[in-house]
Amino acid sequence: MPADVPNGNGLAAGPFANGDAPVPEAPAPEGQKARCSLHSRTPSFLDMASGTTNPNRMGLPKRPPSLNKMVDTFVAEMGGDRPIYSVLVANNGLAAVKFMRSIRTWAVQTFGHPRAVAMVAMATPEDIRINAEHVMQADQFVEVPGGTNNNNYANVKLIVQVAERAGVDAVWPGWGHASEIPDLPQSLAAKGIRFLGPPADAMAALGDKIGSTILAQAAGVPTLPWSGSGVAVSFAECNGVIPEETYNKACVFSLDEAIESCQRIGYPIMLKASWGGGGKGIRKVHNDDEVRQVFKQIQGEVPGSPIFAMKLAPQSRHLEVQLVADRHGNVASLFTRDCSVQRRHQKIIEEGPALAASQEQLRDMERCARALARSVGYQGAATVEYLYLVDEQKYCFLELNPRLQVEHPVTEGITETNIPSIQLMVGMGIPLWRMPELRASFDQDPKGEQYFDVESTPQRLPQHHVVAVRITSENAGDGFKPTAGRVDEVVFKPSPNVWGYFSVKGGGGIHEFSDSQFGHLFAKAPTREAAIRAMVVALRDVRVRGEIHTIIDYAADMLQSPEFMNNSIHTGWLDSRIAANVRAERPPWHLCVIGAAAVRAHEAFACKAAEYLGFLAKGQLPPHDVSLIYFKDNMVIDDFKYSVKVIRRAPFIFNVQLNQSNVDVVARKLGDGGFLLQVDGESHVLHTEEEAMGTRLVIDNLSCLIAKEADPSRLVAQSPGKLVRQLVANGEHVEQGQRFAVVEVMKMMMDLLCPAAGVINFEVNEGAALAAGELIARMQLDDPTQ
Repeated sequence: MPADVPNGNGLAAGPFANGDAPVPEAPAPEGQKARCSLHSRTPSFLDMASGTTNPNRMGLPKRPPSLNKMVDTFVAEMGGDRPIYSVLVANNGLAAVKFMRSIRTWAVQTFGHPRAVAMVAMATPEDIRINAEHVMQADQFVEVPGGTNNNNYANVKLIVQVAERAGVDAVWPGWGHASEIPDLPQSLAAKGIRFLGPPADAMAALGDKIGSTILAQAAGVPTLPWSGSGVAVSFAECNGVIPEETYNKACVFSLDEAIESCQRIGYPIMLKASWGGGGKGIRKVHNDDEVRQVFKQIQGEVPGSPIFAMKLAPQSRHLEVQLVADRHGNVASLFTRDCSVQRRHQKIIEEGPALAASQEQLRDMERCARALARSVGYQGAATVEYLYLVDEQKYCFLELNPRLQVEHPVTEGITETNIPSIQLMVGMGIPLWRMPELRASFDQDPKGEQYFDVESTPQRLPQHHVVAVRITSENAGDGFKPTAGRVDEVVFKPSPNVWGYFSVKGGGGIHEFSDSQFGHLFAKAPTREAAIRAMVVALRDVRVRGEIHTIIDYAADMLQSPEFMNNSIHTGWLDSRIAANVRAERPPWHLCVIGAAAVRAHEAFACKAAEYLGFLAKGQLPPHDVSLIYFKDNMVIDDFKYSVKVIRRAPFIFNVQLNQSNVDVVARKLGDGGFLLQVDGESHVLHTEEEAMGTRLVIDNLSCLIAKEADPSRLVAQSPGKLVRQLVANGEHVEQGQRFAVVEVMKMMMDLLCPAAGVINFEVNEGAALAAGELIARMQLDDPTQ
């Protein structure tokens, strides 16, 4: 990093930031009054310095000595070995926001000061452009290169360099990005910086899906049939490194090996890249032909990753155990979560504690999870994921995530703990049995100092149920495709039993390199049913307005479905709803037509007003087509075409005519660009947003699309992204519904389907960046009349 990179205080890491004194101002000539005579002190920028002469510290925020002393005293009293005064948050978006808020809350409760531990953020140009919330909340930010995460948040060398130059005591990796790269804790340890996560050897062993399953089999944890069935070696036996020969026995290295392994296990199969995640490098296959279609795609999505095959468990639930472990060999489990509502193998709704399995089975899952973590000397927070086979009523190991999970606040809600603060205290060397919140969860005196065994001491059972919904910038009406763009307004009304976190505010946005999740809501109640109802009420009150789509209205409908209310869901349930084109509640069709007609007429009249007055100023009568009274329009909603006429009766009153019927509408423009409508004695708030496929209407938080006339011969990108792969050759004939390309949109891989049959010709090459509305390919249609 060059020497003149600015820090978050706006000062460069040059001589002035190193503590060198500025040249003093010459004294005033005798007989003249000196400037600033009201103050005896001479102003100096030295007051801003951090009190260090180290030129690499980049002006870490100045801290009162009393804060450091409070942290020192706390760590000594709690049996820790190293105070942590500052943390580099090597993440962005919701992860960074949640960590900062959790640590600030803990700092107030522990020290009476929210900034007892300083937060240093990384900020890309895209983060700054969209007013990213984590940058706004930090005590200091360090600018880093933009673009894809390999340039910034997943760049280990850069993170270590920033941490060293910012002078932080620890680094928090969050989830995603570099959180599962063993080189990060190893490189930080070499610099004397604490990593708020597991040591490198434990991360390498458990963060790898193949390696963790081999170790789980050695620890006696049940697993599904897979390409490595029967391959087992313990962490102690291999001294932390699984022998290459043993590891390779569980992998499939070629297409032929993949087909042979799938045939031996039995279809259906999940083919997975061991280093994949977030929907990358994972495909469901039902036969040999599908293996041939997807094997190269998996290799391309996670280059260099080993691949394995695992039996697909139909009608299964995704259950997981939250673990925390300290630097002294203690491992505690904080009950369970159910994350079965997923799309594209990514979670949307989480809840806890899990209710799908018996209490005996859940406690056994926790015991196995603790044993696995203890066997590798794990430290920090981790999640062990299981598949619970509903019909067979048994569980199987899925994987261990050696990091904090997005859904950890579910566990915080049922155990009344603050897991990021536990990560921080583990980094300080404090044992679990001294941490006040953990002591309380085991029915011990929170202020006590007496040792207790977190393995054998009974825990206080959860008294509440928590339901969580991820708020993502996806279009639920179009297969949950991610969207990016401006965010004009975010309104959320928390209550005592409903809380949430958002990584954007009004005036910000979601950029194309972001994760699609920008919010997370949680509802807590004595029963599951009450928690669901509280969440539905909260979702109905959330308002997010801007260029992006959200899943808010879809999630509210989904929570009230009979399957979810009866807890009869499974991991494929949401994908089956998407395949069946189950949609969220829409505004009534007549309200969409009336609202769109009135708004378009209002805008058309406003545009023509200047032209109309121009003719009058010249003493001319405006031509017939320049009218401030009459308006005609055609619109397509849900594949139905409507031809409407509008007559303006007064400045804000319109008569909308459709076929032989008509209705009067009052439409007044609001200060935020929306419209307040009065239709048939009822008022409605309407906002519009132009996008690649047409005009989106949002009426009372329910949305519909006024579609543009579609041209099936032009295949365009619906949102910004990257063309990853062309699945057919240029000039090849394709059928309607056939996959022709794979695009990456906000870290998700999406298949593109042909809208009609014909010959395809690509306009962009593989790897090209795509803008919303950009032409990807042209079609010579078999039926030109389409």
